[in-house]
Amino acid sequence: MSLSPSQAINDDIEFYVSISAYLINVLAAVREEIKNDAPRARNRWWSTCLDYHFTIAFNGNSLTEKQQAEALESLELSWNDFSEKKERCLPVKHRELYISVSLLSNSSLSG
Repeated sequence: MSLSPSQAINDDIEFYVSISAYLINVLAAVREEIKNDAPRARNRWWSTCLDYHFTIAFNGNSLTEKQQAEALESLELSWNDFSEKKERCLPVKHRELYISVSLLSNSSLSG
């Protein structure tokens, strides 16, 4: 007789599957964005999708639509601000983003 997994383990698995699906969707959207934008030359290209999701992630890890709306409201931004590409909306600078991700990666790798 085998023991069934605990609810805590099931919750962890569900969480990891959800995060993985979210990241896959973001990467697929970026791939599509690159494919669609490739014919148009730009002096300075940036990913609307990545800028949006980095902004959301670094403002309360907003994964639900409600959390995303609240994060955008607190930043006084909308999806249109990102998608129009008139100017860059990424409130986090690349260096800050790199440091945050590096710290997160190092702390999660150290156990």
